[in-house]
Amino acid sequence: MPSKKTTRQGQAWDQLAKESLGNEKLLGLFLAENPDEMDTVIFGGDVRVAIPDKPEKAVATVLPPWERM
Repeated sequence: MPSKKTTRQGQAWDQLAKESLGNEKLLGLFLAENPDEMDTVIFGGDVRVAIPDKPEKAVATVLPPWERM
């Protein structure tokens, strides 16, 4: 179950992703967990949002030719 976080005034989705998951490119996970807030770009203060679980690191199952040796 995702945990919750309270936003600060002026905070954006990418900042939430960077602080919580370590990578701002994972902001799509936040949007999927918070469909009611999808239209929000910059948060006002004290908005509760769900923090998604950090995804497992993907492991390549097919290696490129230069790494098959």
